[in-house]
Amino acid sequence: MKKYQVNKLFYTIQGEGPRFGTPQVFLRLAKCNLQCWFCDTEFETYTEMTMQEIIKQCDEIGGHCKNVSLCGGEPAMQVDEEMIAAFKNAGWFISMETNGMFEFPAGIDYVICSPKTKKVVASYIDELRFVVDLKTDLSNVDREVQTALKNVTQQRNTIVTLSPMFDMEEPVMENIERVKLLVSTYPHKYRMSIQAHKFIGIE
Repeated sequence: MKKYQVNKLFYTIQGEGPRFGTPQVFLRLAKCNLQCWFCDTEFETYTEMTMQEIIKQCDEIGGHCKNVSLCGGEPAMQVDEEMIAAFKNAGWFISMETNGMFEFPAGIDYVICSPKTKKVVASYIDELRFVVDLKTDLSNVDREVQTALKNVTQQRNTIVTLSPMFDMEEPVMENIERVKLLVSTYPHKYRMSIQAHKFIGIE
């Protein structure tokens, strides 16, 4: 029976993006193909679990909640048809946060892609999220949006969000002001996505 490398399973509230405030179970899968210097997540340790064990624990910690977020690390390194089918058969709404560098199966309800390189192979994306600091060139963001959407074959009215870079757990007000200015200047292009969970004390 196949086992997945699970870094952490926990129940909380979505802390950023258009789905902010949505209660959901986070399934953090171990390992990543990148080592981004600004990453604030530990994803190397893991416990091996079958999908039956994962679903059981999700039910136990989530109670009546049927929203699950597949995150990492880079979840698309492990997410497969078996996992998607298991969650769907159990009645779960599935979201996933990915860097877009790996193909993933159909059936995920909401895909957040935060590109870290120019390679994006995702065939469907609901939210493109870019990390912004004072050095970010808006023309580069525009090019990256077009590059990321190049391989998208399923049209889903993709939202583009700009997320101010934090200093690990601490907000950087200059970056926040930069994003506020960009979003205000280009209201038809971008939305702000801030890591609100770091302000309100949730994981």
